[in-house]
Amino acid sequence: MSLNNKILVAYYSRSGKTKIVAKKLAEKLGADCEEIIDKANYKGIFGFIKGGYTAAKHKSTNIEPLKHNPEQYDLVVLCSPMWAGNIAPALVALCDKYTLPKVAWVITCANSSNNINQFPTPKDSMVAYAKFGQKQINNNEIDKDLDEFVRDIKR
Repeated sequence: MSLNNKILVAYYSRSGKTKIVAKKLAEKLGADCEEIIDKANYKGIFGFIKGGYTAAKHKSTNIEPLKHNPEQYDLVVLCSPMWAGNIAPALVALCDKYTLPKVAWVITCANSSNNINQFPTPKDSMVAYAKFGQKQINNNEIDKDLDEFVRDIKR
């Protein structure tokens, strides 16, 4: 894939960690960037529990309409925190709502050794995958891995 293709980086971020990664990645790719707004309230301890339960059950949620139509892009990079071993419900909603072209996934998690249980997009549409731990993000140690991810996308 060439970086001349039209790319959208779409992300959901409860704590702001995924947003940091998504913004840096969009800059490196020269891509459009859009935050996915979940209408559900995941604030506080009850929101944390609700979000984990919803993610563990692979359930969708209601999201605000997007400014960019993902179906109009050659590649959509989906950035999500890992909740209960799964992607956030806002990303499930996006994948349910749109027929996505080629996709790449970026997962942020507390521990970079964790693995995602299931992606809501077909495996044959996935061109790249990257995972970033909270320590990497907090210590601003993501640039090298982001550069490698960009190289993977270009292949």
